[in-house]
Amino acid sequence: MTDRPEPRARSRVHSLRHRYLLVALGVVLIILTSALVIHEYVESAREATAESITRRSEAALHSRAVRSAVWGTEYALQGHLLKPSEAARREVEARIVDAGRHARRLKALDWIREEGLAAQATRLEAAIRELDREARRLMAIRSDLQQLFPAIEIVDDTLGPANVRFNTLVQLALSEAESEPGGAGARRLFTRAQHAWGQMVGAFRLYLIRRAGIYGDSQRGQLDARHDIDLHYRQVLALLDKLRALADDGRLGLQGSESLAGMRDAAETWHAGFEAFRKQQASTEWRADIPLIANRIQPLYAEIWKLLESIEIELDNAARAEVALWAQVAQRLIQNTWLLAGIAFLVIGVGYVYFQRTVLGPIGSLTRAMKAVADGHTHQPLPQADSIEARDLVQAFEQMQARIDERQRALRHQTLHDDLTGLPNRALLHDRLEQALSRARREGHSFCLMMLDLDRFKEINDTLGHDTGDEVLREVAQRLSGLLRGTDTVARLGGDEFAVLLPDTGVEEAEAMARRISECIERPIPRQDHQLLVGTSIGIASHPEHGHDVATLIKRADVAMYVAKHEGLTYSVYDADADRHSVARLSLIGELRKAIDEGELTLAFHPKLAVADSRLVGVEVLLRWPRWHNISPEYLIQTAEQTALIRPLTLWVLDRALAQCAEWRARRWDIPVAVNLSTWNLDHSDIAEHVDSLLRRHRLPGHCLELEITENAMMKNPERANRILGRLSRLGVRLSVDDYGTGFSSLAYLKQMPVNRIKIDKSFVMDMLENDNAAIIVRSTIDLAHNLGLEVVAEEVENQEIWDLLEILRCDQAQGFHIARPMEIADFEAWLARHPEAPPSCAGPHLSLIQGP
Repeated sequence: MTDRPEPRARSRVHSLRHRYLLVALGVVLIILTSALVIHEYVESAREATAESITRRSEAALHSRAVRSAVWGTEYALQGHLLKPSEAARREVEARIVDAGRHARRLKALDWIREEGLAAQATRLEAAIRELDREARRLMAIRSDLQQLFPAIEIVDDTLGPANVRFNTLVQLALSEAESEPGGAGARRLFTRAQHAWGQMVGAFRLYLIRRAGIYGDSQRGQLDARHDIDLHYRQVLALLDKLRALADDGRLGLQGSESLAGMRDAAETWHAGFEAFRKQQASTEWRADIPLIANRIQPLYAEIWKLLESIEIELDNAARAEVALWAQVAQRLIQNTWLLAGIAFLVIGVGYVYFQRTVLGPIGSLTRAMKAVADGHTHQPLPQADSIEARDLVQAFEQMQARIDERQRALRHQTLHDDLTGLPNRALLHDRLEQALSRARREGHSFCLMMLDLDRFKEINDTLGHDTGDEVLREVAQRLSGLLRGTDTVARLGGDEFAVLLPDTGVEEAEAMARRISECIERPIPRQDHQLLVGTSIGIASHPEHGHDVATLIKRADVAMYVAKHEGLTYSVYDADADRHSVARLSLIGELRKAIDEGELTLAFHPKLAVADSRLVGVEVLLRWPRWHNISPEYLIQTAEQTALIRPLTLWVLDRALAQCAEWRARRWDIPVAVNLSTWNLDHSDIAEHVDSLLRRHRLPGHCLELEITENAMMKNPERANRILGRLSRLGVRLSVDDYGTGFSSLAYLKQMPVNRIKIDKSFVMDMLENDNAAIIVRSTIDLAHNLGLEVVAEEVENQEIWDLLEILRCDQAQGFHIARPMEIADFEAWLARHPEAPPSCAGPHLSLIQGP
């Protein structure tokens, strides 16, 4: 490390800040001058185009207004043509007036004259006036059918009178024929002629409909209708000829002969009128509005659009000219930007050379020194400072280097040791395991790895606080450190988990050490007025028997520790069968979590009847998991408890069971349900809040739910169980003791808890017929429970003999295969329909988390 410069040399060092300020001031002056020049140029361009933009915008406004008004005129005129009305006519006139007003204003603009558009504006105004006249004329024609359809005059003047005349003459002839003797033949011919005439007139009406375009195939329809008219007309003439023959023979009376002559004349007149009508409708004069639209209205619209387009083209050209002007302004700005960029590059180049000598050079030397320090080389030579800033940086580096040395020593210890206990951590344990493996392979020795987990530590930590928990961990660490050899390693892996590495140790020696560790840890730990007791579960794995690498040994020691904890052992040596069980258990845990999330679980229903009258008093709802049907219920629940899946599983069953109960109540079936709470539920006091929330969600009273708790779960922590059951009881939920007779409680003690009934364990019920002691236990339990005000439920009723005996013993309720097997919801409801003697009633139901048979 170089010596500090002398004070006299330090006085010759200049500040880079002052030099930078001088250069920056010069650059700012250049930028301000350039900005003023550009500002003047842009301002002149803005003033040159501002007035033009305003005038052009005014012209564009009127042009768009004319276009909009003319378009509105066209739309309103079409509406009037489709359905003439006074409102549509006024709309057309108002739109044309609006278009003319804006056209006159457009023509009066100075910009129009200056751009040479006065002629177009004049023609536009004239075209709008002409459009006004023609539109009024068109609307007048459309409002008058006589003007709209000239051919209608033929119908009114010729076809109609001829039709009336023909029918009148037929009626006169028929009247005479009825009074004449022997006139039956003439009457039939006159009637047929009248019928043929009616068909001809009907065909003409169809022809009009076809011509109006009402049917889709109008052209083909017109030809068919015309053919029918000609056919019926010839039939009429043929019948008139037959009547003429009768008249010539003197077989018609005077009126008949006169009517016959008039009828032929009327028929010929009508047909001649039809031919004239057909020829006229075939010409362009069929509708008077079509030539007007095609020859006058549409050309006027086309001319107006063309004039507006020419004006708007000039507007676009003027806008492009203004854009070109501003493009020139942008070009000037770009040139000025390049000029400023050149100046900036020049300043950067000169500044780089200067800063290379005064700043970058010393910083580079300092960086190399820092890298050398990072590689472990100390006391590196530092550069000579040519500026105040560089000198301060060198001094700061010297201080940093000294502090780094101190911190590296501290970090080296922190990285490899636990902060709380001072023991080696997982990283240092891995390192020493690698060393032990290398030595064992080289020298052929064996060693053992032990994994420790403290029992009852979580209860101490949660009850007495984290400070007490930390003291317990430190005490355990001290005891382990004092117990082991100097060559052994004890490490804290996290939480209450420790590991012990025993070099040059066989399995038997490790087992002896495990027993000593267990005895040492189980000694009471004094804490103020308490004597804290903790235990341990130890798993042992040995090299080379149980693994040849670090990861395998740790994993298998973990498996052995799990086996020890699961089976209540002090220690356990790794066993391959237990490892396979662990893998299967992990798979089961993952599948169970997925089944809860994706709804793969189902419920089955097991009826429960009153023994006295076989009345349905509830159902036991059993959990079904089709995918893992071969897993025992006890193992499934135990696995859920150990992995914290019991909470979502319990809430899922509660929610589904109460939902089904609510559905039944909506159908007026009052069938309550219940859930078997596990030990875990009684260890977590929030179960009452969840039950209250679910009852509110499904709008159910509390008595619709019965919660069943095993006797052993209640007696594990009676005070806690009593508090939780009290809160549930206040909700109205019914409570039951399951598997009664397998634990160590008494009915008198259970009476202190808010339970409503007990369920006699199935082992006693099933043995009642063969074992007198079992029958005595059942009878005594029933009598004592009744004396204490509790109801009794018998499980596993397999036959009628057991049912009859329970009835004699005055048991309250029973369930079992003799009544029915557990059923899916559809089968259960079908079972209800087949057993009208067991109608749904309001008694306590039962739902179990454990899979039924």
